[in-house]
Amino acid sequence: MPAIALLNDEKELLGFMLVAGDAAFTPDTEYDCVLTGIPKIAELLDTPLCRVIQDHKNTEFVVHVSGRPRVLTVSLLDGWSLSVSLGEEGAGSWSAEHDDGTRLTGQCILARKGSS
Repeated sequence: MPAIALLNDEKELLGFMLVAGDAAFTPDTEYDCVLTGIPKIAELLDTPLCRVIQDHKNTEFVVHVSGRPRVLTVSLLDGWSLSVSLGEEGAGSWSAEHDDGTRLTGQCILARKGSS
């Protein structure tokens, strides 16, 4: 099960997106996923980007994969959606967007076995 570390722009860990299946993320495919985790720095719990993760964690969602670079899109609850863009090396960016026009951004990286 691939894990994508969701970071803020300062590269501080906010949580993870766990995706069922393998890390190939075949385009035009859907997988199940969950958001999970808590930040190492407790003060980050109150930041808007972390609140999106915390408000939707431990609930199963469908993630749709498209294109290259790999883009994973998830429709959450309460008008939120996530978009994760991963480059060939597994690093990239992610955003949380709300129907009201709010857009929050961060960085992400595909966690690999044996990495620290």
